[in-house]
Amino acid sequence: MILKYISSRGREFSFMSDGLKVMGSNFHSSGWKAEGRDLEFGLKVSRFKREALTYQAQLVLMGTQEENFALLDAFHDARVFDIRNRRPGKIYWNSYCASCYITSIDPQPDEFRQKVNIEVFCPYPFWVKEEVIKFYASAVDADSGYLDYEYDFLHDYKGKTAGEGRITNDTAVPCRMKIMVYGPAVNPKIWIGEHYYSVLCTLDEGDTLTIDQVNETVIRETGELGRRKKINEFNNRSKEESVFTPAPIGQSVVNWSGSFYFEITMYKERDEAKWKD
Repeated sequence: MILKYISSRGREFSFMSDGLKVMGSNFHSSGWKAEGRDLEFGLKVSRFKREALTYQAQLVLMGTQEENFALLDAFHDARVFDIRNRRPGKIYWNSYCASCYITSIDPQPDEFRQKVNIEVFCPYPFWVKEEVIKFYASAVDADSGYLDYEYDFLHDYKGKTAGEGRITNDTAVPCRMKIMVYGPAVNPKIWIGEHYYSVLCTLDEGDTLTIDQVNETVIRETGELGRRKKINEFNNRSKEESVFTPAPIGQSVVNWSGSFYFEITMYKERDEAKWKD
């Protein structure tokens, strides 16, 4: 079981450690708000809206007084930096995470232990699981498979022919992606199902092209490490079919020329993190 907070600067606080444990939380509370026209009896629904969420949790500090005070000071510095700089951290439940700010903390000391009540504000009210799928150039031996997960998911995404693979969106909604192409490549074009993703540009050896559907950017990076240059390729994206179209629900065949290597990061969203993952 993983339950932790990681600040925007990478400071990690595990809520399941020997020195800090969660005693209660409502991280699986979930709901939608109906909007529409009032009727004599009830409502004619026009849409459902999901608002930003605030979760509550109670933590117990299990260390010595000196250790507890040091942990509280570090926790303060991490969360306040996020708030003042409007840079969210992340709360993790196993392999799912949600962008968040720790907006409130209320210490409740007693004679036995140090308790702390916190509020976790999530402006984007969804939990996301990232899965990275690798698609190798046809000249590369890819017998080890295309997947590169932090957790060992047992899937095989190799296609039967060069330049062919597949991805699976097993959520209830279309899935946003990040597509990262590695050079060399000329005018890379990738088909996912019936939709293609294409950018008119040339990637030399060591260059990368990133289509980021979350931030709706298309960026090419070139140059040596430490001297990388970012080039905006937004205007060179395909205009006929949007590169920001998410992956459809279900399994999709992936096709490309087979002449270049690329990765797809799928951002699988749920209203709540899976209890068993």
